[in-house]
Amino acid sequence: MLWFGARGHTKRVQIDAVWSTVAVVTICGEIDAANAEAVGRYLRSVVCVTRPMIVDLTAVTFLGARGMHQLMALDSACGGVGAQWALAANVVLRRLLVRVGAGDHFLPVSGSIGAALEVLLLRAPRSS
Repeated sequence: MLWFGARGHTKRVQIDAVWSTVAVVTICGEIDAANAEAVGRYLRSVVCVTRPMIVDLTAVTFLGARGMHQLMALDSACGGVGAQWALAANVVLRRLLVRVGAGDHFLPVSGSIGAALEVLLLRAPRSS
C-alpha cells in the first residue's frame, strides 16, 4: 500500500496492488497536482507486457488535469511496449473523461473491474 499526499497534509490518495494473471491497481482518494506525478510514476513502474493491468479508479473522488495527463502517459507507455491495460472508473470520472475527449475513444474506460477485465479478455492476443 502506498500513500501520497502533500507535505504536512493527511493522505490524499492510497494505492493498493493485487498481482495475479492480471494486475489490479486500486487508487482511492484524490489525484491532484500534489500527487499526480508520483501516482503516474508508480503506474508506469508496474507496466508489464506479460501481465495485463487494470487501474481501478472507482473510489477516486477527484481527478485533476495533471492526473488525466498521467493516465494518458500511462496509455502511451503501455502502447509503446505492447502492454494491455484497462481503466475502471466511477460514473463521475467516466463522464469527465468523455467530456474532455479522453474516454471511450482514447483511454480504455469501463465502469467496473469486471467490465475492464472483459475488455482485456476481448483484446487479448489468441495463441494458435
